[in-house]
Amino acid sequence: MNTIFSSLQKPGSWQQAQSPPKSIIKKSCLYTLKSKTALEKANFIMTKSSLYSLDNNGAPTHKLSLKWKTFEPFYEEDGLEERFGFQILSSESSMDFYTESQDALEEWLEALAKVCICKDFEDDFLLLKQLGIGGSSVVYLAKSTQNLNHYSVKSFFKTRNRLEELAREITILKSLDNPNVVKLHRVYETRNHIHMVMDYVSKTDLYKLVVHHGKLPEEQVARLIKECLRTISYIHSKGVIHRDIKLENVLLEESKLKLIDFGMSAFETDCFKLCGSPGYIAPEILAGKPYGPKADIFSTGVVVYALLSGVMPFCGSSEAEVMLKNKECRVEFLHENWVGVSQEAKDLVTQLTKSDSDERASAEEALLHPWFSEMLKSD
Repeated sequence: MNTIFSSLQKPGSWQQAQSPPKSIIKKSCLYTLKSKTALEKANFIMTKSSLYSLDNNGAPTHKLSLKWKTFEPFYEEDGLEERFGFQILSSESSMDFYTESQDALEEWLEALAKVCICKDFEDDFLLLKQLGIGGSSVVYLAKSTQNLNHYSVKSFFKTRNRLEELAREITILKSLDNPNVVKLHRVYETRNHIHMVMDYVSKTDLYKLVVHHGKLPEEQVARLIKECLRTISYIHSKGVIHRDIKLENVLLEESKLKLIDFGMSAFETDCFKLCGSPGYIAPEILAGKPYGPKADIFSTGVVVYALLSGVMPFCGSSEAEVMLKNKECRVEFLHENWVGVSQEAKDLVTQLTKSDSDERASAEEALLHPWFSEMLKSD
């Protein structure tokens, strides 16, 4: 099977190691073929992107890029001798590595699954039901055949037209490690599909919460938004902009928040195109101006507005009308649902939704707003 990621693969050969490895995932000895019959033992380190070989003093000498490569386990038997190992494959070459035992092989396979592109999706997961349909993907509830846990699987039909966006989403999710950000566990490629295996959060999202309950108590909103801003501050510290923060993309499970759907996300250096959901889009994006992390802050301000009042700041009978009001960016507190909401809460919304991004608060600045200390005195 030819991989759709072949154009993204770095050379499938060892390169000189220029710097020490970071974010170590696995470290142990492996064997490589010294001759047709003899194996040579060496120590290796695997990180989020590469496999490093070490010299006798434990210093890295060479590295092999693992990004977008696939892997396969193998078993060999020669008389009374058994060999367990795995093969790392790219579109141009393959490399064989041997482990000391079957248990050691299983450990390496588990580590490789976090970094490389996996195969055999049907052997590892059972699709239970469809959860939703996006513009280019279908989301399923799935059960692991290995640990029997439930996961959310985002499936894409293989097409090179979306390769850049798909690769970016995978790269971004693999770069993030935060309990409030949906975790990407594995990526599989089959003949026709790419499957992204992620956390399954079984409870509700903020949109359903507003629909069912209307405006929420200020203390509850303060707790949710404080956690949300901390999460946004984290992804911004990694150079990532979500670009589609909205009520539907913030899930709740046992009062814990989970930010999902990074399909529109990008690294800050790649942000230039129009994106987002009507009613949430920062005005600088709609005006075709350069934008950065504070675009997420504007969208968060819209979320705060909706949670505190039960209504959206930019309403209309059509998407076009919503977009027009979104672009005009007049955030008002005239709806009857704002009666009884504190002035501090309204001020925070104002700070988050300023039309000029230079005047808009950052995530860190917003977290220092006195509304949080006033509402969360007991924390």
